[in-house]
Order: sequence, then structure tokens, then C-alpha cells
Amino acid sequence: MQLAARDRSAREARASASLVPQVCALFLDANLGESTHEQERKPFSVLMIRLSRRGARKQPHYRIVVIEKDRARYGRSVEVVGTYNPRTNPATVDLKRERIDYWKGKGAQMSDRVRKLVEKAPASAAPPLTPTQTEEPTTAA
Repeated sequence: MQLAARDRSAREARASASLVPQVCALFLDANLGESTHEQERKPFSVLMIRLSRRGARKQPHYRIVVIEKDRARYGRSVEVVGTYNPRTNPATVDLKRERIDYWKGKGAQMSDRVRKLVEKAPASAAPPLTPTQTEEPTTAA
């Protein structure tokens, strides 16, 4: 009986001890007029356009991604703007040039390798016209 009372009081003491810092933090935030979210807000981070490796061992395949500079190579990207496959002959590069230009306009920096890929890749040709888009022959009347 006394053992159960001691265990209960020990649990209550631990619970109240864990609440004290939380209550103090809320009290201080209320008095200072600042929320914890404002204090924890991250500074602006630089965006990079870089390669993200995919594929199996010894079979590399890369995505060209827009990502925050301080994130890991496999970290969550903002957007995928292309792919690069070095295993084909010649290497295959697929780019969304409009999106790359958009992100460069927003201040994103390209890595050295991506800059070389963008410069080497031929400008994407206009898509072929469909039959509804072709010019209709004029009939002489």
C-alpha cells in the first residue's frame, strides 16, 4: 500500500517537473509578446539547382532538382526540373528550361555540373504541329 503511494507521488513529481519549463516558457512568451514560432523562424536559405543521385549501385541516374543549399543530397527538393542519364551513349539530358529560368530569376544558383549540362544540352525544339494546328491551304476561287 505504501509502495503504491510512493510510486504515485514519484510519478506526480515527475509530471509536475516536466510541466514547469513549459509553463514558464508560455508565461515568458506571453509577457514578451512573442510566440515561439517567431523565435524559431529559420533565416532565408539559398536555393540551388543541383544533381540528386538515383539508381542502383553502379547504375547512376540523376534528377536535376531545385533544393535548399543546406539540405542533404537525398533531401526533399522544391521541384524536379530535369533528368540526366550518363549511362547512355551519348548521355541523355532532359530539362524543363522554362522552370530553370524561373528559378534562376528567383535567385537560385546552379552547381558547376548542372551549369555545364545546361550549356551543352541543345535548346529544346518546338513540339511538332498537330493536324489541327497546321495551316489550312487556301483555295483559289
